[in-house]
Amino acid sequence: MQTGRVRPGEGTVLQRPVRRTRHSRRSYSAIAVALILGGFLGGVLGELLGSVAPFLAKGQAIGLKPTLVDLAILKFPIGLELKVNVAGLVGAMAGAALIGRR
Repeated sequence: MQTGRVRPGEGTVLQRPVRRTRHSRRSYSAIAVALILGGFLGGVLGELLGSVAPFLAKGQAIGLKPTLVDLAILKFPIGLELKVNVAGLVGAMAGAALIGRR
């Protein structure tokens, strides 16, 4: 009668080691953070350096115009605008490239 102990090589089942894939949830979140931070920092630098190098500040504003929501006892505007400039795009790509090196 067996007591529950199994000696190596006697009836053991080989299990594959659990490997993390390169595209795990953690890496997607790291890439998203790098893109957002890189874009933010690049956008700020583009606005600051726009007087020195005007091409860095060139960009486009994308979004929805503010709309007033009236709920009888409460009024508030809802709107969303994203300002994208050249330096922001370069910053986002640099952030993604740095994360991609890991």
